[in-house]
This record gives sequence, C-alpha cells and structure tokens, in this order.
Amino acid sequence: MTLSDLPVGRIETLRFLDDLLVRHPPVEEAIAEVARRLDRVVAIETTRSRAVVACPLAGMTTHWPRDVAVEATPRGVRIALGPPAHPDDPLLIERLAVLAIVLLDREALTVPARSEAEQVALLIDRTASPARRNQALLGLGLHPTTPLRAFTAAGPERTLAAFTAALSATGTRVLATTRARTTVLLRISGVDDIDRLDVPRGLQVSVSRVHPASAAPRARREADGAFRFTQPSPRDRGPYPIEEGVLVRTEVVNGYDILADALTPEQISRIGDVRALDEVLAVGGADMLSTLDVVATGSIRRAARSLRVHHNSVLHRVAQAERLLGFGLNDAYGRNRLFLALTLRRIRQTHGMV
Repeated sequence: MTLSDLPVGRIETLRFLDDLLVRHPPVEEAIAEVARRLDRVVAIETTRSRAVVACPLAGMTTHWPRDVAVEATPRGVRIALGPPAHPDDPLLIERLAVLAIVLLDREALTVPARSEAEQVALLIDRTASPARRNQALLGLGLHPTTPLRAFTAAGPERTLAAFTAALSATGTRVLATTRARTTVLLRISGVDDIDRLDVPRGLQVSVSRVHPASAAPRARREADGAFRFTQPSPRDRGPYPIEEGVLVRTEVVNGYDILADALTPEQISRIGDVRALDEVLAVGGADMLSTLDVVATGSIRRAARSLRVHHNSVLHRVAQAERLLGFGLNDAYGRNRLFLALTLRRIRQTHGMV
C-alpha cells in the first residue's frame, strides 16, 4: 500500500506522526497524542520491555491491552492497536515503530544530569510523570522488571552506613536517597534474606514486598507505611521477633495501619493505657520496654529466654509495670491491652517521620 492509496484522514495521521518526530516529546506524551487522534488504544513495548499504553478515555498505563485489533513487532518494537481495525494498520504500525525508536534514542541522549540520590528520589515519587520516572530508570541503569525491595530507615548516621553496607555485602546493589527524617534504600535483586539481616543498635527499619523497579513508588509507600510500627533496635545482632518492631515487614502490618491513618499523636497521648505505659517506661527505661515488648506476646519464661536475663528479673519488671498500668499481664486480655498500648506508642513516636 502506498500513500496514494490512503484516505485523506490517514495521510493526515502520518503527517501528524512526522510532526511528532520533529517535536520529539517524551514517548508517553507522544503515544497519548496518537491514541487521542486515532480514538483507539495504542500500545508499544520496546526491546527493553518498557511498555507504554495509551487509551483515549482512560489515559496511560503499563498494562498490555487485552482487546487488540492488530499487533506486530516491526524493527524490534512490539506495537498493538485497539479496535476498530483498518486495512492500512500495517503501515501505521511500521511508522509507530520508527517514531518509538527515534524518541527513545533521543531520550537516552537527553536524560538530565542528576545525582544518583536525585534519580532515586524521582523513581520513588508517585507524583512524577511516567516519562520522568522512566528517565530515572534509564539513568540508574535499571530494567523496568528488575525486582527490588524498598527500605525506610532512621537512626544515627553510622548505624545507617553499617546497615547499608550489610545490604550490599553480597554484591547486591543498593541505591539510597535521604529525606528530612528518614532514608529510603532500594535493594536491587537481592530480595530473599530479609530475616537474616542485622540492624545496628539505634536504627529502625521497615521493608516493602518485592516489586518491579517500575513500581518503585508502591514499594516506597509500603515501606513508609510499615515504618510507622518500628522502633530503634536494642542490639546489633538478630534475630528480631516481630513484636520488637526493629525490622518491620509490610506483610505483618495488616489492619493495624488503620490506627496509624486515623489517630494523631495528641489523640494517642490521651488514651489512658498509653499514658500509663509512658509512666512505666519513664521509671523502667529501655530494659523495661524490651521486656514489655516480649511479654505482650508471650510468657514470662519466654521473655527471660529471649532477653537472656534471669526469670526473676523479668518477674520484677512485670510486677513493677502491672502496678503502674493498673492491670495484670498474666492473662491474654491484659497482654492484649499492653500490646495495643505499645503499638499506639510506636505510631506516636514515628509520626511525621515519613
């Protein structure tokens, strides 16, 4: 089929594609314009498995369309067009492939000069445009499907440096960006040994589920959500039971995030059990907090074993806590009250950090 065989409307479309080549907008913007002009879904996937899908009504996505009128892979670029099909679609697909290749090549040459930390900050920013996040992926040398976990951490600089070094000790790449009160770490590919990590004393850390690099904003959001239930590590070596809140995984938070979303520090501080807990900790200090963290989810004997102290030492601390709390810790009801108070205290302590 030649240009002379095409209807006037389609010739205008091809001229429109030529105009995009001259203007060279970001790939996402160009494909969105094409979709609106054609009034049909347009999808491209490059050899780097970067998918750009535009729908005239629903906007942009990275999910490949199910309802496809025609699909082909000219010049190594996968192209799909939604219905309705047209006889000249093969020519249109060929021209779209050329457009994608030219724009992507130009994009590779015009990635703004940013530091690694700035690119990480852009990659995890859910408000950034897809084009800018793709630039960050390119600048960091990441494939959109590369698996990663996000960590949110806070603590003394030396402890953060030690933890970062441990994350990368096996040759795993770790990217970082620092915010006002926390640091976000992206651990690339090495995602399976979370339970074996050591958290230096004074550092508190949360970790997301595994996500592809293209979903880094979601990973960061998960890590930030879990961070609200963390507290500083009491020792340099693990393991760390869930109740200690040293390294909190997104998976264990479940419905407790409702509390963090709904309550302010002022509201939490007005709760009677939290006020009583504050008094207990003011008297008993760090050892008391470690003891109550374990007692809240187990027996006194288990607490003694976990804390590596004598059974009588735990009994003494528990008795002291019970007097100030106003309820016993030998039954499930009392321990549940304590656990809730401890959880609310962590939410209050981490408020405003993420």
